[in-house]
Amino acid sequence: MSTQVTITFKRSFLVVLFIIIAIQLYAFSLPIQSSGKVDKSVMVMYLKDSIPVNIDLLYSKDTVPEYYYAYVETPVCEEGLCYDLKVHLYWNVLGDFVKYEEVKSDPFTKFDHKLFSKEDHLKLIEILNDKTSPLANYEAKDLIDKTDTIFSLIVDAVTGATSPALKNSVVSGAVYSTHILWNIVNGKIADSIKTYTEANLINSGLLETMIYSNDYHLQMYGLRHLDASNKNYPEYVLRLVEFGKSYVPYFAIDKITADMWNTLRIQKHMIASLEVFNFEMQNETLNRLQNVKLISGNTTKLLNQLKFLNTSQYNQLTKIIKYNASSLSKSDKGYLLKLSKDESNSFASFATNILSYTK
Repeated sequence: MSTQVTITFKRSFLVVLFIIIAIQLYAFSLPIQSSGKVDKSVMVMYLKDSIPVNIDLLYSKDTVPEYYYAYVETPVCEEGLCYDLKVHLYWNVLGDFVKYEEVKSDPFTKFDHKLFSKEDHLKLIEILNDKTSPLANYEAKDLIDKTDTIFSLIVDAVTGATSPALKNSVVSGAVYSTHILWNIVNGKIADSIKTYTEANLINSGLLETMIYSNDYHLQMYGLRHLDASNKNYPEYVLRLVEFGKSYVPYFAIDKITADMWNTLRIQKHMIASLEVFNFEMQNETLNRLQNVKLISGNTTKLLNQLKFLNTSQYNQLTKIIKYNASSLSKSDKGYLLKLSKDESNSFASFATNILSYTK
C-alpha cells in the first residue's frame, strides 16, 4: 500500500513540476517569434548596477536587423511595498522605443492592484515614446506629493498623490513603475543600442530598410547617411519626399541635386506630386523649379496642376513659365492662350502676362 502511495505521490509531483515549468516557459518566452534569425545577448546591460539585462538582436526574414529585444525583471518599491516589474521590451535599431508586452502571468497593475486599462496602456506607450519627458530630470520620490495621501483599500499601505506638475507624465496609480520603465527604455540601454548599431550593423541594406520604413527617426537617419553616388540615390530621395514622416520631406527635397532637377524623371515626378503635396511642400517644389529648364511637355503638365494650387502660388508658377519662355512649344503657347481667354479661370491674367513676355 505504501509503495502505491509513493508512486502516486511521485506522479503527482512530476505533473505539478511539469505544469510549473510550462507556466514559466509561457510567461517568460519571447512574446513574438522573430521571422528571421536571432543574435542572443549582443549586449549585457545592468539595471541599478547589479541586475543583468540581456539584449538580443532580432532580424527580419530578409536577414536585416529589425529590433533589439530584452526581458526585464526589476523590483519596484514604493512606500514600503515592493513587487517585481516584469516586461518584454523592444527597440528599433537606433534605440528608439518600439513596444512593450506584458508577461502573461504578471500583467501591469496600479495602486490597489488594479489592472491597467486600455487607456492606461495607451498613455504609457505615449510616455515611453517621449524622449523629452520630464521623467528624465526627477527621482522617483520627487514624483509624489507627500502632503496629499491616498489610502489603499486592499493592502495596509498609504501613498502620496502624483505631483500636479507631473500628472500628465505618468500613468495615474503607477507612478513608480512608469518612472522606472521610462528610464529603462530611454536610458543607457537606448544609447548603447545606437552605438552598437553604428559600430557593427550600418550598411547599404540597413540604410535602405530605414528609408523604406514608416518611422520618422529611421527615415531621417537613412536620409542623412545617403551616399549621392549610390545608383538608387534618386529613388531613395523621391521615396522620402513623397512618403517621409513629419519634416522628412522638407529635408529630402534639399537632397535633390541641380543635375537631378534637370532630368525628365525628377521633373515629371515632382510636378505630378503637386496634386498630393500639402501647401508648404507645393511651395518648396515651386521654389526649386524657379531656375530649372523644363523638358518638353512638362510646361503643359505643370499648368495642368493649376487646380491643385492656391492663387497665392500663381506668381511662383508664372516665374517658372517665364524662365522657360524661349523654349515654349506651340502646344504650350496654345494651352496658355486657352487659359488667357477663360474668364472663369483665376489664372487668366497670369497666362496673358506670360504670353506677352514671349513676343
